[in-house]
Parts: sequence; structure tokens; C-alpha cells
Amino acid sequence: MDDEKLQLLQEKLSAVDIEQIKKDVQPFLKDKQELDLWSRDFFLDIIESIEII
Repeated sequence: MDDEKLQLLQEKLSAVDIEQIKKDVQPFLKDKQELDLWSRDFFLDIIESIEII
């Protein structure tokens, strides 16, 4: 991913409320503990590995 797109994603991710997102998603999960992994740092790490084909 080019630096511009990566920076945009990082900025957007920094602006969202991860706890609110977890609350929004929770009703759709069987295992609520899966959300324990979710954090801003977790998603920032993930977007570093995104490859656009």
C-alpha cells in the first residue's frame, strides 16, 4: 500500500471510537471474547500488512 493511503487509514483509525465499535459488533458474535483483541494498536498493526492488488 502506498504511503498516502496508509496514512489516510491511520488517521481515520485514530479518529474512531474502538470501544463503541466493539459494542456495535458484539450482538453479532457468538464468542464475545473475540473482541478482546480489538484495540487501536491491533488495527494499526493490521493495516500495515494490507496489500492492494
